[in-house]
Amino acid sequence: MGSVKKILFFSIIFIAIVAALIFFFPSQILKIFFRDIKPIDDSDLTFEKMVVPQEQNAYYDLEDAVSKAYWPEESHEKYQNCLDGGDCDEAFLKEINDKNQEFFSIINKASEKPFFVYPGMESSDKVNDYDAKVRTWGGVTYIPLARVLYLSKQGRDKESLDEVLKIFALSKKIREGRPSFINWVESIGLEARAISAAKIAINNSKISSEDLLRYSQEIEEFKGGNRQSLVLIEKAKYLSTARFIDDLHSGKITYSSIFTMYLEDGRVINSSNTEFDKIFTSDFNFQSNRTKYFFARDARIFIEEEQRSCSLGVPPAYSPSELEIFTYEPRFYPNSAGLMLYENVVGGSLHLQECDIQAKLAELQALFALKAYEREQGNMPSSLESIPGYLPEVPKDPYNGKALIYSLEKNIIYSVGRDLTDDGGDLEKDIAMDLHYDGLKDILPAGSSIEKKDTKNILKNGPQGYELEYPKDLVVRANEFGGIYLFNSDQIKPDCFNCPPLMSITKLDNPGGLSLEKWLEKENEEYGFLYWQEKKEVKVNDYAGYKIEVEGDPGIYDYYFVKGKELYSISTLKDDELIKELIFK
Repeated sequence: MGSVKKILFFSIIFIAIVAALIFFFPSQILKIFFRDIKPIDDSDLTFEKMVVPQEQNAYYDLEDAVSKAYWPEESHEKYQNCLDGGDCDEAFLKEINDKNQEFFSIINKASEKPFFVYPGMESSDKVNDYDAKVRTWGGVTYIPLARVLYLSKQGRDKESLDEVLKIFALSKKIREGRPSFINWVESIGLEARAISAAKIAINNSKISSEDLLRYSQEIEEFKGGNRQSLVLIEKAKYLSTARFIDDLHSGKITYSSIFTMYLEDGRVINSSNTEFDKIFTSDFNFQSNRTKYFFARDARIFIEEEQRSCSLGVPPAYSPSELEIFTYEPRFYPNSAGLMLYENVVGGSLHLQECDIQAKLAELQALFALKAYEREQGNMPSSLESIPGYLPEVPKDPYNGKALIYSLEKNIIYSVGRDLTDDGGDLEKDIAMDLHYDGLKDILPAGSSIEKKDTKNILKNGPQGYELEYPKDLVVRANEFGGIYLFNSDQIKPDCFNCPPLMSITKLDNPGGLSLEKWLEKENEEYGFLYWQEKKEVKVNDYAGYKIEVEGDPGIYDYYFVKGKELYSISTLKDDELIKELIFK
């Protein structure tokens, strides 16, 4: 019996010593039992060497242009005002144009170069996207766009639209070359903003229909998109990360010098946290080969996705099991630092951004043709298929391979977008381009008509069962619900993007035939009116109803009222002022 007690005693002592060692020296002890895997084979994630003479590489010209750029700190807000239809400071546009002549000269020079190769993409062993020396072009990419708007404001229409095509050509050169991940993303942003600026230039222009059609045809050159650069970028993202992993594990760099981490308890881990950085040099807490395996696996998945057709829409959600990360003390978890790195760096494919741009280019191509038709015929066509002389083939939606959808009533042309579903031009779900008519033209809901009087107009909306007498200086635009928007002349200018209407009038969906009170109570239960308790009883002409302030929009009210058995809503910026001018019957 004594020997048993001795064995038990020494066993307890042994276990206590082992437990103490594990507690105080966890990584040194546990690495004996939890070893890293063998180095992985990632040869399929390398790429061929490509070195071009500097004088043939547009990258160096663009870097030179960035160093010569004039773009003061407050420029972005001023530019955005011009783009969004606010108070556009034309003196600002002139200043940007005049002080960037050397910048434009260098950009034109870059456009003529045959290659764009980011130095870190010349070969697999030079990839260095995580390196702090990599700089973004940032606000500099707005300078050519400010020039487009400046030339348009000056009436130099062809020059303005030629600048847009130059931007498209440069963006295409970047993405079809060997850009860094940052270069690729910035070129996509540049092209998207150029399309927005082009819409203003088109609507402001007075060029002939022949010239508009020429631009429509020239857009074809920039459509298609080269996915090979995306494949190289995915490989480079992996190789950059693999190098980062090796440098972390060797202690060449520290994790907190690259990332700032905000923990759930509010603590911040930054470059001063040397204790935290030590776990990345631990063979137990940071297993470099196992961590590289995670990233290599993901890179292969993303490479497949980059070559995925736009018509397949959004890839299935990718949620690696490794992201179900430990919830207990990370010191005792094998490769805890590797999993932490993986959680913070794991990304996704880029191909849908390319698909979005292709959809927008197709819409811009159609817009040129529509404006050419309008210039000659005096109005917009009822369909894209009805203008073969202007648009030999309706541009295809990259997301479903079918013709883009055009709605004269809604004043839009759109792609079904990433969900592959036609949502009627919904800006949140579809990729829609507002055509922005130049001129104060009414666009009526189907089945409606306008009778023009001396000082008033009378809109007859048969499908929604009402007539509306309104001030003659307002413009009617059909909304997506079969109702109407009313705008004033300032809001309907072609460069006033997303300007809210003075008023919208819509028949409410009420399949259950509820009374107005019951309908509002049901809406309040399902969606909630923030100012439900403050609602007021009002009359819209002779029709009884309620007035409720709109959540998040001070001074904007929704009026709900009943006419016969039908329920209607009016939303207005002008509140009672405009309501009193309307005659609704």
